[in-house]
Amino acid sequence: MDAELRGMLEAILEGQRLHAARLEALDHRLAGVEQRLDRVEERLAGVEQRLDRLEQRVDRLEQRMDGLEQQIDRLAQRMDVLAQRVDALDQRVEQRFDEVERRIGEVVAAVGEFRSQVGGVNGSIEYLMDKTARLERDVYLLKRQAQP
Repeated sequence: MDAELRGMLEAILEGQRLHAARLEALDHRLAGVEQRLDRVEERLAGVEQRLDRLEQRVDRLEQRMDGLEQQIDRLAQRMDVLAQRVDALDQRVEQRFDEVERRIGEVVAAVGEFRSQVGGVNGSIEYLMDKTARLERDVYLLKRQAQP
């Protein structure tokens, strides 16, 4: 029976050794899995940090875009005001031009009346014709200058 017990004991010990070897192999594999999980966690942390930085950049870009939109709105308002001022100035110039034209007409009429009074004096007529020509030239120049 000793031999039988000894055989059983040896079989049990052999089984334990095999079991211990399997446990050792499993422990080694588990350590490898832990290392891979550690690397995955490190990569995920790196990805998360990059995402945080990207979110911050997007936030900054959105703020810049908001600022640019506000600046565009302000410029559009300034352009509208400037367009109104140009329209008002154009109306004033048109009114002044009409007034100058009317006054020139009065001057030309006065010159014509004066011409008819002087009628017989050639030197006076030539003098007045020269003046009229100069006035008409001045009127022409004024009209060209008054045109926008």
